Amino acid sequence: MRDMGTESVEGHRALIARAETKIAEETPRVADADEKVEAAKDRLARLARGESVTGGLGKKFDVDAAMKAAGWTPGDFRRSRLLSSLTKAEFESLLEPTRVHQRIDVADKAFEREARRIIRARP
Repeated sequence: MRDMGTESVEGHRALIARAETKIAEETPRVADADEKVEAAKDRLARLARGESVTGGLGKKFDVDAAMKAAGWTPGDFRRSRLLSSLTKAEFESLLEPTRVHQRIDVADKAFEREARRIIRARP
């Protein structure tokens, strides 16, 4: 029983230590958020009084940079522009089942050719 009690006490001490670490990590973030909230309230109050305020909503969102960061390649951009230039009817005709199956067959054959090429290149 004594060993079980000792383990329980040690487990609770470890839990307290983890909680104290989290508190220490989050405290500066909370203080930073408080400062930002107060600054925003001040800006809103000045705007409500009709005063001009400096700054704005931040940087303009750069879609291209975001897509590149997500791993888009120049080919992905080209393909996206190409497909977006189609009308709805044109796009739907592109997705017709027979055409999709034809493209899958072509891709499968190319995949198989590449697999055979790799196997032939084995030492």
